[in-house]
Amino acid sequence: MITLAAAMRDQRLLGGPFKAPTFWPWHAVAKLLSGEKLDERETVLFQECTGRTTLPTKPVRRLNILGGRRSGKDRFASAVAVHRAALAADWNAIMSAGEQSVVLLLGADRKQAAILRRYCEGLLRAPLLAQEVVRSTDDVVEFRNGAVLEIATNDARLVRGRSAIAVLGSETCFCRTDTESASSDEEVVGAAEPSMAMCGDGGLLVLASSVYRKRGFMFRKWKELHGNEDAEDICWLAPSRTM
Repeated sequence: MITLAAAMRDQRLLGGPFKAPTFWPWHAVAKLLSGEKLDERETVLFQECTGRTTLPTKPVRRLNILGGRRSGKDRFASAVAVHRAALAADWNAIMSAGEQSVVLLLGADRKQAAILRRYCEGLLRAPLLAQEVVRSTDDVVEFRNGAVLEIATNDARLVRGRSAIAVLGSETCFCRTDTESASSDEEVVGAAEPSMAMCGDGGLLVLASSVYRKRGFMFRKWKELHGNEDAEDICWLAPSRTM
């Protein structure tokens, strides 16, 4: 098994799309998810983007990313999803017999979901990753280690009742915020937590989006987490010159 940060540094795995020097902020975020130590430049970036001075002492399991358009958020989310499914563990050995280890990659709509799918396809062309795939359709990728990667639209009904090992959301700020909607941001996140209850490390929840409006789940979490030194969850608000 290999960490996300190490896989993104390895050209034979996830490193190809992230080899340009301009992607160094995403490597810093990968280190947070992997529990690796940040260097001096990455530490300064962490403090600027989170409003915090104290670095996490263990891998981050709940991360909200707010970044600009064309900053690479979907590419990064797809890399996290592929890593979690194919490289993070032997899920056959960890989960109960007959239990499916699902990584859900949720787009705000069908168009967004199609973009995520294409990024995943590109990453899985790497020979060492391609050999781990046993079945691939438009919506589902199955791996030899028992994990399943599903790309779908943002809907709490798709999350609830699953045995999820990770839930990743794209453009979460653009999801509906009305409480009556099955695809509202709060409903989806509320369904994600219990779906990952059977995962030994608590599962992985990563939500990424462009900034859109001052309401909804992402705005609420930014107000709660930005500058909060005691919180285990992280809200990463990228300056316009990075990402």
